[in-house]
Amino acid sequence: MTKFTDILSDTKDAANNIQETCNYRNVLMRISLCLTRWNLGQMTHLVKIKDKLINNLRQLSR
Repeated sequence: MTKFTDILSDTKDAANNIQETCNYRNVLMRISLCLTRWNLGQMTHLVKIKDKLINNLRQLSR
């Protein structure tokens, strides 16, 4: 079980390392941005594949 003094010392450490905390948050933000961009890239790639399939099916049904 966490003691109140542990929470206080953790808070003090965080306050002492506020610059590192900010840098860490910036890195996390950059990583999540990259992941979002990658997901969007994957989505557009999948949409292109879907469009090709639909076009092929249309040509076959003619």
